[in-house]
Amino acid sequence: MAEIELNPPQFRQTCNTPIGWLTVVANAEALTEITLLDRPPAGYAQSSALTGEAIRQFDAYFRGYLKAFELPFQLPAYSQPTQQVLATCASIPWGEVLSYGELADRSGTYLPPQSVGQVMAHNQLLILVPCHRVIAADGHLTGYSAPGGLDAKAWLLIHEGQSVVNHRIIQGQPGLFPDRPNL
Repeated sequence: MAEIELNPPQFRQTCNTPIGWLTVVANAEALTEITLLDRPPAGYAQSSALTGEAIRQFDAYFRGYLKAFELPFQLPAYSQPTQQVLATCASIPWGEVLSYGELADRSGTYLPPQSVGQVMAHNQLLILVPCHRVIAADGHLTGYSAPGGLDAKAWLLIHEGQSVVNHRIIQGQPGLFPDRPNL
């Protein structure tokens, strides 16, 4: 009979970003958590090749050189509709946004927008599963549970080329980086 490892090793690495301290957590196979903090976490943590690669890709993303991550990730054991919403959210390309209702429709769950908002609020893989790209149907930015809240969400969207004024996407307007090369 095979032994089940109850406490698999966890690896952790942190870097400073324009919107806070980003920490990636991984097991031996995939990223399991990405968080933003307003200060660096205390204590020592063991890193791995995967956490090092994740930090390298996030650094490139924040510097404007990376639009799509190539990192394995593992969603927590959520319900099937929640898994579908998060998997669909993970497929929203850099620079695009969806409303909560559009995300529900694309995921095939047809959850009400408020339920999709709750799924986004519990996303444990920030930026990699880009819940910042999900907005209200009228273009307003709503809910971002990371430190910095809506200001952090706005920063990420502006960084990805969206025009944001007063926490609202302005459709048809070029973002702040219209001359940035196509990466």
